[in-house]
Amino acid sequence: AGIPVIASDIPGCRDLVQVGVTGLLFTPGDEYGLARQIACLTQNPNLRAELARTGCQRVWETCSAEAMARAYVALYGGLVAGSARAELAKETL
Repeated sequence: AGIPVIASDIPGCRDLVQVGVTGLLFTPGDEYGLARQIACLTQNPNLRAELARTGCQRVWETCSAEAMARAYVALYGGLVAGSARAELAKETL
């Protein structure tokens, strides 16, 4: 969406958000921590813009349909290659 991300510091979010690079995290249930992160972005327009830019770039590189298609092609290619190697190994025994 082109806006900076503030997310709960939980495994799924932690995997996607690189603190200070692609977004900010706060401890779940810590409303003051969330408020501090909101205040931080409110007071730092350059940080806001940079987090939005790098966050969008990361989503495009890792979560877009194109990125997922590339990952599936690589996965299936590896599986096919591994299967072919296994078949070849059986034939040489």
